[in-house]
Amino acid sequence: TIETALQPDVRVEGGQQLQTALAELVENAIVHDGDSPDVSIATVPSDDHVAVRIADSGPGIPPADLAVVTRETDITELTHGQGLGLWFVRWVVDAYDGGVEIDSEPGGTTVTLRFPRATASGPRRGGPNG
Repeated sequence: TIETALQPDVRVEGGQQLQTALAELVENAIVHDGDSPDVSIATVPSDDHVAVRIADSGPGIPPADLAVVTRETDITELTHGQGLGLWFVRWVVDAYDGGVEIDSEPGGTTVTLRFPRATASGPRRGGPNG
């Protein structure tokens, strides 16, 4: 089951990389949530930012992988994480001047991405391609 609560007329500036990062999070939520996945996707706007929340009811992200992605642990030969998906998401979000928050426990994971709202004055510089 995928539920959405998307606010109309809420915009952030992003390109194909951002779309791919969001798809990666949704795919991870589905794949790692067992036989009957429950995933929710919501946008939560504020005056100057938009939060995009993707939540699942899966087993959570292993603590060692989470510590590396959240930069609580340095990458070494022994601590480097298992997959590239969350790394890619972090890279894209950083490139668009956003932020990533991950809340993960055995009852599920919520990934919240925060981006500056798009302005009516046109595109701003930034993103993976400058």
